[in-house]
Amino acid sequence: MSPNRIATRVTLDGPNFPAMVDLTNRWNGWLSPYFDLDTVRELAKFFDEQAEEYGRDAVDTVHVIDGGTNLDGTPRAVVAKVSWMYVPDEGPVECTEIIEPDANGLYGVGGWEWTWYAASWWCVDCDGGTDWHETHCEGCGQLRADCEIPGDEKAEQYAAKQAAEGAAAPSAATVSQPAGDVDTRVCIDTDVLTAPARVNPADTDYGYVKPRFTLDAVRQLAADTAALNEQYGAGTFDTVHVIDGGLGDEALAVVVVVGWQHLDPHCPEQTATIVGRDSDGLYAVGTGLGWTWCIETWECGCGAFPQAHHAECPKCGTARQPEPVDRCKKGHAFDEANTYRHKGRRTCRACRRDRDRARRAARRVSAAA
Repeated sequence: MSPNRIATRVTLDGPNFPAMVDLTNRWNGWLSPYFDLDTVRELAKFFDEQAEEYGRDAVDTVHVIDGGTNLDGTPRAVVAKVSWMYVPDEGPVECTEIIEPDANGLYGVGGWEWTWYAASWWCVDCDGGTDWHETHCEGCGQLRADCEIPGDEKAEQYAAKQAAEGAAAPSAATVSQPAGDVDTRVCIDTDVLTAPARVNPADTDYGYVKPRFTLDAVRQLAADTAALNEQYGAGTFDTVHVIDGGLGDEALAVVVVVGWQHLDPHCPEQTATIVGRDSDGLYAVGTGLGWTWCIETWECGCGAFPQAHHAECPKCGTARQPEPVDRCKKGHAFDEANTYRHKGRRTCRACRRDRDRARRAARRVSAAA
């Protein structure tokens, strides 16, 4: 920590927040504060409320992506800041910043960018205002501890933020599907992740395809990866997160993939990947991150396993028959949400979760014995 840093409270013409600041480190006279993670959560809530009130194109937002705890019990998290007003022109990757904590676990949010200044406390004797880190009133010497009027009660009402000027983000142009691309379903061979995607079957990396997903499919991946970490333990699997711009335009959503197993808490940007939206409006989630995506298959009567996008078996020409909707032996419906398909076989997700829970319970009993 800088030897010049002091504890104070800072504000942006609104509520004030506890922070550490170096009074000599200024940008056009404004402070560059550092916050602990709990305060960053408060900032995230505050800026989200501001964005709801004034529009996300007028307010930067802060987001805390949680990943459980480290081995020493400290929280494991990734902090991101999104400058929405620039997203339409520059894209989500350029306008999203992963904020690294310093050696003391503090996050510099808005430094050399936002107009942070020291909050004031108000003396009950002379009604004078003094910077929060000053313990005595500059006017009469009264102790801050003896004053009961918090600074934000005297602060001016929040100034209404004007919406950023400029043309709205253009709608994504309709782009013809490149030769070799097919719309199909992909999966990761863990019996847990499956989603509709666009892939080029010939474009592989060590045998694995590189799928691109619609934003709706990415949202489903976000829900599925969150469920995996809830089931098997926080930080067990990479997670997908969608941060919405709230402006009714898919181009104003930010997609983040966090590799919790390899997360360095001091360099989160190395394992928190911001996924850009390509010219087709699709997101390549998992590509280059070690995700083992494969194309799903269905079983033909001739014994072949055509890929999911083939309506007919390439070997014998038999048309794919609609799979009857039925139930597993325990009565769970084999519907879209509960059915995992791979190499022509169906697996009941609910039954698999039950088996996994039973195995974990058995291990706990065995370990306690």
